[in-house]
Amino acid sequence: MLFVVMEFSNEINMALPLANGKHRKAGRLAVNLVGSLALAVWLFHFCLWYQYAGTCPNRPDASSGRVYPLNTHGSVAYLNKGEDSTLTGLTIATIGLVVVAFAINGIFVDGFSRNTMPWEKKRW
Repeated sequence: MLFVVMEFSNEINMALPLANGKHRKAGRLAVNLVGSLALAVWLFHFCLWYQYAGTCPNRPDASSGRVYPLNTHGSVAYLNKGEDSTLTGLTIATIGLVVVAFAINGIFVDGFSRNTMPWEKKRW
């Protein structure tokens, strides 16, 4: 049997050319703006969620189109198609903005590099 032993270094630097410091300040600003916008959309989503939970009927009504359930900790309210798609759109927008913020951070700020901590360095 032949065993091949490969040793991987923890100090692999995968820094991208854009994360060289030239665009880092603008990247941090963009990450903060996009992250703040994601937080604002997420909070608006919850405000709208609880507004719908408190004001929409708790029985389905097919004649008015309120057939989409909104379950809030056991309390069910029924939404129409527009209200349900608004909540779904806000959820997708929040997730998209968070992904964009992480991508901007990785591309322009730290280059997806993994910095080793002092306790992770092998000394033997």
